[in-house]
Amino acid sequence: VPSQNKRAEDIPPLVELFVDRYSENGKRPEIAEDAMEVLFGHPWPGNIRELENFVRRLLIFYEDAKITRAMVLEAFRGLGFVAADLPVSLSLHDVTRTHIMRVLDLSGGNKTLAARKLGIAVKTLYNKLAEYREQAAPEEE
Repeated sequence: VPSQNKRAEDIPPLVELFVDRYSENGKRPEIAEDAMEVLFGHPWPGNIRELENFVRRLLIFYEDAKITRAMVLEAFRGLGFVAADLPVSLSLHDVTRTHIMRVLDLSGGNKTLAARKLGIAVKTLYNKLAEYREQAAPEEE
């Protein structure tokens, strides 16, 4: 199977398929056009599985929000997290958020498993994710 960077035209329909597959509670977020462009431009060396996992991660984090370019770029930054790479200027809140998302990603989106690995209650993890979604949502005018 060729890597996704050789079949870039398949990315938008695959993203839509994964959004349909992993949307919870009937909440299907819209993917903004500029967000889709970022996904389209990524090489996806891990083939379809990498794209699928990335979309699942977006949906866990941004559950019912409209997925924007900024959200996609932030999710990309969360991949490959290495503590030594974090700038000293990052707040504890940002470090915690990055770590939680990394563990959630490594747990395949399984919130119970991620909470166990983090040493926190599942309810605490849900509360953190809700807090992060609120912070990421655009402010209403």
